[in-house]
Amino acid sequence: MSKEYWQSKQDAEDREKVAACLLSLGLATGHGDTLDDLLSELKWQVEEIREQRDLLRKQLEDTTEAQNKIEDLTDRLNEGIKYVEKENRYVLVWTQRELDLAKIEANKIYNLFKDLKYDTTGELKDE
Repeated sequence: MSKEYWQSKQDAEDREKVAACLLSLGLATGHGDTLDDLLSELKWQVEEIREQRDLLRKQLEDTTEAQNKIEDLTDRLNEGIKYVEKENRYVLVWTQRELDLAKIEANKIYNLFKDLKYDTTGELKDE
């Protein structure tokens, strides 16, 4: 058998190996008539995969940047909530203090009126 026959047989075996490899990776083989055809098919698919990878990396960067902004806004919101809660505590304490003082004043007035002959409406008490 001639050298060309063996070379042709080897080329066919190599072509089948490359085609099987492409198929096992889920890649297209095109017509795959020659080894060069298969390599050409592989080349454009790898370029497409790289473009998709780069696009996904960009999207991930954008997502990470958005996540960082969300975390920053959440931190600022939590600080605002803490400030409002603190201010509300001051208001509640102040309001309670005012109520306590009003009760003391009301008790003083009540005690003054109970010793008089007049009730709190200004009418003379029945004795």
